Amino acid sequence: MLSRAEKELWNGAPVPLGYDFDEEIKFPVINEREAKKKKLERALKRLQDLYLFSDESMSEKDYLLRKQDIDEK
Repeated sequence: MLSRAEKELWNGAPVPLGYDFDEEIKFPVINEREAKKKKLERALKRLQDLYLFSDESMSEKDYLLRKQDIDEK
């Protein structure tokens, strides 16, 4: 296992979500369909979060702090 790691080869752990294992190169590759889906989900979540924080009574400073908190998640 260490020799495979030193050669930067896949050690056989479960493939992360959003990836497929490519038998030819013996390494996980991005599943483009899943990547596109996740990108759209993140964009929708961001729009929802911005909508929730669009109070007119909220100061610009508070809005930016909450927006920053969302971006870090």
